[in-house]
Amino acid sequence: MKQSKYVELKVKGLLKLQERDLEKRQTEAILKQIPEDIRHVEAKMSALKEEDKKRLEALQHMEVERKRMDNELKAEEEKIVKFKTQQMDVKKNEEYDALNMQIAGSTRRVGGLEDEELNLLMAIDEQRKKNMVESEQTKNAIQDLEKRIQSLKGQVKGLEEKLLELREVCEKVRLEIPAALLSKYDQVARQLKKGPFVVVLEGHRCTGCHLTVSNEVVSAVKKCAEVIPQCDNCSRILYLAD
Repeated sequence: MKQSKYVELKVKGLLKLQERDLEKRQTEAILKQIPEDIRHVEAKMSALKEEDKKRLEALQHMEVERKRMDNELKAEEEKIVKFKTQQMDVKKNEEYDALNMQIAGSTRRVGGLEDEELNLLMAIDEQRKKNMVESEQTKNAIQDLEKRIQSLKGQVKGLEEKLLELREVCEKVRLEIPAALLSKYDQVARQLKKGPFVVVLEGHRCTGCHLTVSNEVVSAVKKCAEVIPQCDNCSRILYLAD
């Protein structure tokens, strides 16, 4: 039997199966990965929403602080009015001077609070502007992520149909391959998990693992024997190209 005939009878069917089998495995891997990709995108969306929530809470906290400061300012102003009213009724200088000191203290606190409130109002204004810009960016980013999720979900149906077709094709091709050869192919595929499982022998080198094989393996491939030649390093099925 000539080498070309050997390739035609024993390898051609395997290569045909391998081509479809690898495509099937890749399709299965993509389908398996899609839910994980969707979860990853959803996690990004949740993170963006959480950041937006924190920005809003930061602004709300500043508004609460401004309100507290405003109430404190009003309370000090009311104290000043009260102290001045009390001064109108006191008879002793000591009492009048004591009220003056209280008025002076409240006046200082009013001045300090007014400065703090002014700074806080400026900070609130800056935070509000920042929130508007970043919230718009977040909104656009979330819309893009939602489109990504819809795109991923949309791929599922097409991939499932393709996978069903590939499985049917693989089954048909398997029927054309001798049982012993098919069994060996399945054994190698289970062992390696990842293809290719049938590769060319170039000189003394397996093109699957790129390691040098023994002389016995090279001889087995060249002799076209009934024994299915395999790389003695990675176990891949070997053949000589035409």
